This record gives sequence, C-alpha cells and structure tokens, in this order.
Amino acid sequence: ELDRKVREKIRTILQKLPIDAQDLLFRSSVYRRPVPKKFWYAMIDDRSSSRQKEAYRVLCDRALVEKEGASIRQHNLILAISYDLLKADTSLWEATERKAAHLWITAYTPIPNTSNLEIVRGYLEAFEHYYEIEDWENMKEISWTRVDTYSQDFLCAQLGTWGYYQQQLTIEIKLSEIARKVGTLQEKASSEINLGLTFHNLSRYRKAISHYDSAVTIIRNIGHSFGEGVLSGHVGNSYLSLCDYQQAIKHFEKQLAFSRSLEIRKSFPQESYLEEAKALGNIGNVYYSTGAYLEAINYHKQNYDIAFAIKDLKTQCCTLGNIGNAYDSLGDYDNALKNYEQALLIAEKIEYHKGISGLLGNIGFIHARSGFYNQAVSYYQKQLSLSIDIPDLQEEGHALCNLGFVYIRLKKYRAAKESIDRALEIFQTIGDRANEAEALRNFAELHQTLGDVEVAQEYCQQASTIATELGIPLAEECRKLQEEIEASLSISSG
Repeated sequence: ELDRKVREKIRTILQKLPIDAQDLLFRSSVYRRPVPKKFWYAMIDDRSSSRQKEAYRVLCDRALVEKEGASIRQHNLILAISYDLLKADTSLWEATERKAAHLWITAYTPIPNTSNLEIVRGYLEAFEHYYEIEDWENMKEISWTRVDTYSQDFLCAQLGTWGYYQQQLTIEIKLSEIARKVGTLQEKASSEINLGLTFHNLSRYRKAISHYDSAVTIIRNIGHSFGEGVLSGHVGNSYLSLCDYQQAIKHFEKQLAFSRSLEIRKSFPQESYLEEAKALGNIGNVYYSTGAYLEAINYHKQNYDIAFAIKDLKTQCCTLGNIGNAYDSLGDYDNALKNYEQALLIAEKIEYHKGISGLLGNIGFIHARSGFYNQAVSYYQKQLSLSIDIPDLQEEGHALCNLGFVYIRLKKYRAAKESIDRALEIFQTIGDRANEAEALRNFAELHQTLGDVEVAQEYCQQASTIATELGIPLAEECRKLQEEIEASLSISSG
C-alpha cells in the first residue's frame, strides 16, 4: 500500500513538470543504461537548443537526473513510472524506441581499448529497443550484422565466438519469441536451431535437443529434407556431448543417409558433399569418444578425402586436427604432430584464426605430454596472444588453463595460480561450465602439489560436482584426483 501511494505521488509530481522537461524525462526513460547527455537531448530534438538545456536544468534541479561518470540516467523508480506514462501514448512510445535504437546504431562511440561487448553495445541496445516494440524486421537486420573483421560471423554467432554465450542466449531467446509470433516457417525453424546451438555451447545439451526437435517439426512441414539432415547432425552432437553414443550414432547415420540421397544430391550438389563429410567426421568423433581411435581415423580420413575433392580448406583443416587428436590418444605423437602441423599450415593460409589458436594449443599439448614443457609454454603463449588479438575469450581461457597445467610441472607455482585464476574467471564469465570444471581441477592439483590438501580437496569437489552434473569424462579424472588427495590427508593425519 505504501509502495502504491509513493508511486502515485511521484506520478502526480512528474505530470506537473513543464512540458519540455516532462517530454525529456518520459522519452529518455526508454534507455536501459546510462547514456551521454546528447542522447537525452536528441529525444526532444524538435525543440531549440536553449529549450533542451532548460528542460535538462529543470530535471537536475528537481533531482530527477542521476550522473554516472560522463553519462546520465534516471533512478529506477522514476524510470519505471516515466516509462509507464510514455507508453500511455502508443504512437509516441514506438517512435521514441525507434529513435533511441537509431541513436545507438549511429551515434554510439565505445571508449578506446574497451571490451568486445562494449564495442558492439550500440547494436545490442538497438536490438533491445526494437524488441520492446516487436519490430521483427529490424531485430533480424541487427542480428545479421557483421561486426568483426576477423570472421564472417553475424552478431549472434560473433558473441559466441568471443565467448559471450549468455548475451548470445538473451538475443536468441528474444528472436525466437518474436519469430513464433510473426516470422515465416523458415524463420521460426532458424530461430529454434540457433537457440539450440547456443544452449549446446552452454553445455545445456538436453535443452538444445528440445529446440532442435521443435525445428525438425517445422522443417518437415516445409518439406526441407536437406535441413532435416543438417539438424540430425546438430542433435547427434548434443547426444555425443551427453555421452549417449547410441543416439549420437543413430542421428549421425541419418545425417549421412540424407546427404547421400539422390534428391539431396540433385538439389544441393556442393552442400550435400560437404554434409556427407561432416557426417563422416561426426561418426569419427563418436569412435574417438569411445576409445576406438583407429576407427575414428578411418572415418576422419574419408571426411578429409571428400573435403579435399571439393576443395573445402576449412573442413580439411578441422579434419586433420581430429586425425591428430586420434593419433595423440594412441600415443603416436609423431603422426599427431604431423597432422597438427599440416592443419596449421591450412589454417594460416585461409586465416582461420580460431583454428590456428586451437592447433597451437594442440601442438603445445603434444610437447607437454612428451615432457618438453618449455616448448609447450612457447606454443601456449602464442595461443594466448592470438586469442586475445582475435579476440576469443574461450580460447584465451583454454590457453591460460594449459599454461597453468605446464607451470605446475615447471614448479612455477605463482605463474600457475595467476594463469588458472584468470582462466577460471573467464569461464565463469562466459558460462562455460565444462571448462570451469577443468580450471577448478587444475587448481586442485596445484594446491595438492603445494601441500594444501584441504584446499585441494575443496576445489576437486567443486570440479567433480560440475563434471558429474554435465556428464563429462572429467568426472572420472576428478574421482581419481580426489582419491589421491584423500590418501594424502590420511597420511598427514596418521
């Protein structure tokens, strides 16, 4: 009751403001975050400069404006009431949201040396303004904007490349929501697929599968067989991440069958061969995950042969990397290194920066596994430098985690702690729980090495909890490490 009375009192006060000040306050309530003063003035750009300044002065005198650095904002309660009053005039509200979106796209200037998220802040805020008024066409246009010179990814995909999965998820959810209302069947299917891919990147695999299933239903209604084949690959990848190898193989074989069908070959000649290569590679990944490394190599080589025939250099690069992984697991480090280095040459040729970063990490890992820790550090540092330049937060986290692992073995414990600490911060920021668990496990090993067995036990338990929840192989590594730590505790207490 008190809250209601306070709101009514404020509403009455705001409605008695001079008209210019009232318009400035109400229209500026569309901003979700502090903005430069020029963004406010633009809300009443049909008035003279002197009237704009006077309106702003009135708001300042009545403490209706709050300063935050070089920007200004409204108190949350004032903002909420002002926004409700603005929305009372639907036409004005929609026009104001559009004006704010236009300003974010055309007038926003990020500060120098800021984060990637702030670099694209104008697009993100404009998207939110268009979402408020359900402007589907402009929402699509922003989400399809290319924002980085290193890749051809659109905004949503680029957020994922940078590791901002939560921000990517927010956009995908809102796109899907509006697509269900006003989008075409193809747009609805695409929204469900993109949402599934984002949930997959967040390690929420069953949620991903749920959205893929929704997309399959739509695609079957459209009669888009090729799309159903591609979707089978996505579903299979989520089941593979869940370690449900039977379901994974089932969907990858369906992907393979679709790609080889005469109908698909005739309608999508180039794409069908590429999809066949992906399916073979996916089946190879299942065999790799189950420890059948020779079978994995066989499928990946079939994948490579197709990619080579259709001159798809990126797929060649990825496939050689997968072959290298299989040889690495077989302990055949010479063949692993040969494939990694061949893949690296291709990645550098096509400027596939994410691939280069990952391959530098793989080569570093070979050196680490062979006991050549200084060489490993050299490759991991190159991986780190490139991932910062791209930039790619997830790859940066991988490089830091790898460096921490090697620094422990070089007895550079301070450097190890700094690297793992930064990696953990990155993985927690971007919502990458699988790698968060890996960083926590490394912390456990570091503290075990330092003799801080109780701290090591705590970190190991945190890692184990996440790994078990996600159902990833790291859970078994954590179990073994936990046994070692408990043995150390028994010895120290004995």
